[in-house]
This record gives sequence, structure tokens and C-alpha cells, in this order.
Amino acid sequence: MVPVTLKYDPTTKTANVLCSNYVVNGGKGSLEKYLTISAMPSADAYYYVGQTKTKTSVSSTLYTLGLVVDATKSTCDLRTVVTTDKDIVSFVKLPDGRFIMEMMDVAVPGGYSTTEIGVFETNGSYTQKVPPTVRMSVAGDWKNSRVSYAFIGADKKGHAGVVDEKGNADEKFNSGETPLLTVDIFVTNLSGDIALLSGSNRTVGAAHDKLVAINTKTNKVTVLSSYDSDALNGFKENYAMSAVSNGSVAYFRTYNGTDKSVHEWEWTAPGPARVNDFTANPTLLVQGGKSTLEWSTVNATTVSIFPAYLSPDPLGFLPLSGKLEITPGIGANIIILTANGPLGFDTARVTVNVTAQVPLPTITDGGIRNAASMEHTLAPRALGTVFGTNLCYNAASSSTTPPLPTTLCGGTKVLVNGQPAPLTYVDGGQINFLAPDILSGNGTVQVVRGTVLGPPMTFAFTATAPGVFMNNSLGILTDATASTVILVTADKPMIPGGYYTAWATGLGAKQPSCTPAIGEAPHQACSALATTTLTIGGVPAEVIYAGTQPDFPGLDQINFRAPVNSSSSQNVLGELTVGDVKTSFPTVLQIAQ
Repeated sequence: MVPVTLKYDPTTKTANVLCSNYVVNGGKGSLEKYLTISAMPSADAYYYVGQTKTKTSVSSTLYTLGLVVDATKSTCDLRTVVTTDKDIVSFVKLPDGRFIMEMMDVAVPGGYSTTEIGVFETNGSYTQKVPPTVRMSVAGDWKNSRVSYAFIGADKKGHAGVVDEKGNADEKFNSGETPLLTVDIFVTNLSGDIALLSGSNRTVGAAHDKLVAINTKTNKVTVLSSYDSDALNGFKENYAMSAVSNGSVAYFRTYNGTDKSVHEWEWTAPGPARVNDFTANPTLLVQGGKSTLEWSTVNATTVSIFPAYLSPDPLGFLPLSGKLEITPGIGANIIILTANGPLGFDTARVTVNVTAQVPLPTITDGGIRNAASMEHTLAPRALGTVFGTNLCYNAASSSTTPPLPTTLCGGTKVLVNGQPAPLTYVDGGQINFLAPDILSGNGTVQVVRGTVLGPPMTFAFTATAPGVFMNNSLGILTDATASTVILVTADKPMIPGGYYTAWATGLGAKQPSCTPAIGEAPHQACSALATTTLTIGGVPAEVIYAGTQPDFPGLDQINFRAPVNSSSSQNVLGELTVGDVKTSFPTVLQIAQ
């Protein structure tokens, strides 16, 4: 008989004669008696198995079609790949050129054959991967260059495994002490990651037929169907004709030995684990704040979170679906949820941004004062002082040139009833500012540092709130007749009857013609509307002028003549009264002779 090989063209859907005659090894070899396995395309070539049988042995040669002349010529050259003294039952070419072989040895006493699996190297050497056993079944996954095997070992237990694309044997299943597939086990199909095993455990009084799916990546075993019968010497269901589609759906038949019925059904393998949903709310926090994670998964057996310290479980394991309240640290917290399942894993991530707890610019209790007297009173357009903490992070800054700014120290403001007040000085613990036109009643004062708004503080404003500025524990008084500034000090006390100026703030409303914009200098002398009196050492002084200082906003001056009466002490107390509000200040007066 002349062997014929047909080459099928999927484009034209026709089969052409490829070879009707063979030459072996360029005409130097001889063809075995049989070609038991016809041409099998494997990526880059066609392969044949030739077989020679005797009464006691079978030998095989694996050939590759070394030369295809063209479709019009019928002679092809078979090149020997390897020759063995066993029957090559099946083979799979590995990506590196080696071959996985299933080989049967029939030359054993009693007529039983044994089957083994091994790898033929490219140099012709052979490495055994699965030792010979009396009953072994093999299924190949040609696309991935793998094979699955199943057999009953000497331990009378079922074993199954995979020889992978690298030629490594890995046992995936051992029935162990359970009555699962310990007799008549065989592998029916391998595709993708699923291998189907069929078999039973039979005793004298019972039959246990089972169909088992093994995930060859994860070693997870699933019993698809199981039938237990107590009928003596019989079983009802026999599993056969199994197949796997796309590595996830198994199709097979069962035959009922009692009623002779055939049943066809399918099983869908669990898909890879999937994170359906993973959210965090909120995703923007201030240090110490909490966010709630919420998630749901499919086909997962475990769920873990990274970083694990956010989880109550020390390893970060969580329920398959659920919620978790977390307190993340400062910065961009990338939180990864991983769902693990028998066919793979899935991850999802959320980011929770946490900003540092920003210290608020805070006014200390009682920290709003008259800039001159340090008393807790302020009048319209008077100079005030705020004492507090975290008022500014930059270096101190000041301004003495009108119009006064409403922002100093890199972004610090003072809001009085929500409106920015003009500023003269700002550092981390003190702000000097100009009060707005609030005639009387309560107002709120707040400090803003950049975009950070401090807590408000309520403060009572009055129509007048006089205060005399201090220097070295004395009120600031100057000689009104000198061409240069001469301060009244212990060394230069006031002379009775002399003319002096007291520097103050808070005299209240001035003449209507003297109301420039807040922060602007009046540029003229404008008298205070409220009655102003002054005593030195309890003796009335003659007030010549009480009103604005023309060149600086918020600064007032009182020009007066010192009392001519004698005093028994050089250190005396000055008392300034504007309207119905009084303030006092220490000063010095020369004792009359």
C-alpha cells in the first residue's frame, strides 16, 4: 500500500495530495512497516510515526517531513527525529525543539503493557518524566505544547499531572486516602487550564463514579459529578466523551447502565477572580480623618488589602465583599485590593489624599487689645493688637506708609466682621491693625493665614476707647515746642506750665471733614467730637488740641499745657478721659521749687 498524505487548504476548503511516496533520510533509510500516526502539523513541520512490530516488541521512529517539493510532485523526504524501542503513542513538540513522548512498552510478561512519559532532547537523549505504569492515559494540549496524564500508582491511588511547555513534570492531583478516582482513572481532555479526569473507586459492594476538573495552574480540584451505588457488581452512570471549550466550559455525556439512557450536560468553570467595585469615601482628608472603603468581588476565595496595616487583620485579609473604615496617614495613600481565586486574581486601587493637620491661626483668650493701653477696648479707627499663635509662618513684616495694606507676612489678614482690616505689623504671635468704622456693639475678629481661616472671637467695640502709647513703662509724651523729638523721661521730666503732646489712639469720631478711607492718612488736624480731658498727678492740664495726627492712620495726639501747681512727687499718674471712657498712664513731672 502506498501511503498518501493530504494537505488541507482552509482558504479554498480543498485537500491536495502532499505525498504519495516517501523517501527516508534522503534515500539512505528504510520505511517502517506502518505509519501509525499520520502527518500532524506542529507550527513549522509535519510529523509521522512509523512502527515496526514483532511477536515480542514494537519499535517506533518519529519522522519530520524534511522536504516538500511542491503540490505537483508526490515524493516527500521523511527525516528521522528519533528512534525508540517502544511504541510512540503520542507526541507533542515543545517550543525549544524537544518532544514530549507518550510511549508504550508491550514486551512485558503476562502480556500487559506499560506506558511512560518522557522528553527526547534535540541531541537524541531521553529523560523520563513519568515512570512506567500499567494503566496511564494522556491528553495533549497541542496549542500550548503540554500534556496531561493520569494513572493508578503502586500505592493504589489516583495520580494526575501535567508535563508543561518546558518539559517539566508536575503532579496536580493525588486521590490520597479518599475514595476518589483510585481505580480506572483516565484523563479525557486538557485545554487551557482545565483537565478533566474520569474514574471510580469500586469495591465489592459499591461503585463510586466521579468526574473531576483540575485547574492545572492552581491545583484546585472540583468534583463535577459523583454517583454512588450500592448495587452489587454494577454501576449506573459512566462518564465519557468529555471536552473543554475555551478552557472554561466542560461538555460530557453520562451513560446509564440500567435504563440505557444517555445524558448530555455542561459545566462552566469559575472565571478568574474579579473586583466588581472598589471605592473610598471621602478621598480627600485632613490628618486624623476617616474614609470608608467599600468593595464587592466575584469568584474570589480570599480578599486582601495593601497596605495591610489598614486592615483589622494583621495580614490584611478582608471579607469577600464589605466595608472598612480606615484612618490613613499623611500623603497620597494608594490602597490596593486584591481578589484571589482558583483561576487567577484581580486588583483594584483607590487613592486617598491626606493633608497634614494645619495649625489654625488662633487668637488667644483675651488676645484682642487696644494697641496703646493694652486694655480690652477699641473704638472706630483705633489701633488694635491681636495676640495669638500660628498667625504667620514667614518672617515678621510691617508697614508704616499709608495707605496701609490689608495683608502682611506672606498672606496674613485680620477680618473684622468679615472685612479685611489695614495692618501695620505681623509676626507669628502678634498683629497690629486698624479698627474699621464700627461705632459700638459686638463684632467678630478672625485671622486668616493664607487660605486657613482661624476661629472667630467676639469683641465689644465702644464709641471711644482712649489709650496712651507706652515706652519704658512711661506714657509717650514729647516736648511740643522742640524742633526735634524730645521724650519725657525721668531725666527729662515735664516742666510745670510747659507744652507737651501725648500720643494716643481711640479718641473716637472726628470732625466730618476728616474721614479718609480706612488705612489712609487724614493729612490734616481734625478734632475729636467727644469731650477730652487730661489730669497730671490729679491736677487738670489744659487740653489745647485732641484729634488726629495728620500723617498716620489711627494715631491720635493730645496737645496740652502741664499743670503749674507743685507736686510732692516726681512720678505721677496721667489720666485721659474721652467721652465717658478713662485711661491712665505713668509719667514724670518736675517738682516745682
